[in-house]
Amino acid sequence: MVNFLKAKFEQKRLVHKSHVKALLFNKISSHSYDELDKTQALWRKHIVGLEKSGQLETGALLTSIAETSMNESTYAEWAKFSSKYSKVPDIKIFKEFLDEQLKVLPSKSKSVKYQPCKSYCTSR
Repeated sequence: MVNFLKAKFEQKRLVHKSHVKALLFNKISSHSYDELDKTQALWRKHIVGLEKSGQLETGALLTSIAETSMNESTYAEWAKFSSKYSKVPDIKIFKEFLDEQLKVLPSKSKSVKYQPCKSYCTSR
C-alpha cells in the first residue's frame, strides 16, 4: 500500500513536470501557419492537462521552472525537502527550501551574510 501511494504521489508531480517542460522547451522553428497551429495545439493540450489535474497555479508553475535549472545534488535535496507534498509545491515552499539551504551550506564568500528573501516571497 505504501508503494502504491508513493507511486501515485510521484506520478502527479511527474505529470505536472512533463507538461511544464513541454511548454518551456517548445521551439517555434518558423513563422508559418503550420508551425503556429502545431504550437497552439501543444499549448492547448498541456494547459488542459494542467487544468484537469488541478495544477495550473502560478506558484507551482514557477517552482517547476526552478526545478529545471537545478543541478543533481540540489534537486536531490529539493526532492527530500518537498516529498511531503502530493502536488508540486508553490513558490513559497521553494523559497523556504532556499532559505533552509542557505542556512546550512557554507558560504564561499566570508563577506556574504545570509538574508531571508523579503521581496518576491512576501508580496502574496
